[in-house]
Amino acid sequence: MATSTAANAAVTVNEDGSGFIGKGDVQTALHYNNKQMQDAAASLSAKFSQTRDLSTTFRWTTSDGVEHSVVRTEHTIRPLSASIARENSNGKDGPLTGWNLVQVDGARWAYTATPLTYTGEDMNNDGKVTQADVYKGEGATPVDADGDGIPDAPLQQFTFGTQIDGNLLPNTPVV
Repeated sequence: MATSTAANAAVTVNEDGSGFIGKGDVQTALHYNNKQMQDAAASLSAKFSQTRDLSTTFRWTTSDGVEHSVVRTEHTIRPLSASIARENSNGKDGPLTGWNLVQVDGARWAYTATPLTYTGEDMNNDGKVTQADVYKGEGATPVDADGDGIPDAPLQQFTFGTQIDGNLLPNTPVV
């Protein structure tokens, strides 16, 4: 779970997309004054999304005993459903305090314009680092324990963030 510690800020979003985004964080991200924020509150409910960055490290040792690695990263995004949260002590039309979030039913992670990037060693010497380097390293013997033809990735790291209208909210990413 990620939380923000700024004064009057409250971002608590789980990796499943559920949580709460405080009005102050959205107001800061969009550079809105209080009146703009109150006026835009209802229209912003459909503009929340969650980002996921995945880093997968493939490591192997060649027959000459040299260790090699290629890192694949991908960036995906999915919409979140938001309902306006209000201060209960002022009734159902009390002042806006933020938004309660949930994952949109059936929403899948969608790749952004550049879904996969590779960094590391150019094992097949074609002048670029791509997925082919994981499979084509000369003398490479990557581990494929499940036999699916894809080298096992011993290290995977996910980082989650939350956005409003494409602006990253100031929360500590969930890793």
